[in-house]
Amino acid sequence: MLLPASDLGLLATHLPNHDGMILKVKLMAREVKEEKLLELLNTKVGILRSHVRIMMDMLDPDKSDFEKLPDFDELPEGQLETTSRGSQLMDKHIALEIKVSTEAMAKENFFSALKMKDHQVKQTHIE
Repeated sequence: MLLPASDLGLLATHLPNHDGMILKVKLMAREVKEEKLLELLNTKVGILRSHVRIMMDMLDPDKSDFEKLPDFDELPEGQLETTSRGSQLMDKHIALEIKVSTEAMAKENFFSALKMKDHQVKQTHIE
């Protein structure tokens, strides 16, 4: 897919952010005690991985189209490792940190989408 240079730049700067967030979630998951929190972190990693895959498709000039964002029930099942050494207090801090990080990333993605020129890329980024 041939994109305007500004869109390529925005997508290229987002990829390392997504990779960093995936690593952060994986590291935090090791300390999680609560099973439901681990399930939510697995979903978060699935969302991030699908976003990375779609952004890579957008950057590929040989592809004319890219897949739509999957629904939550279509996300691949993740297998985050946990040591179960954590505590309820640690789970609370992990949940709050992931919430704040996710909100910051969502705002950054939204404002970047407003700057994008290609309508399809812009709409997918907003979603």
